Amino acid sequence: MILDFSCFCIFLYLLFLMLFVVLIFSYARKFFSILYSSNSVAIFFHFVIEYY
Repeated sequence: MILDFSCFCIFLYLLFLMLFVVLIFSYARKFFSILYSSNSVAIFFHFVIEYY
């Protein structure tokens, strides 16, 4: 009984972790799309790439 409960807890933990990662990726994609849509940030990235 205790073993089943611990496995269930691990399963829930992994489920929440996956949900958290998916949320982070979706917000990051929105953030980067906003960044790329603005022109000044694109110019800034261009200069950064040129200097490196």
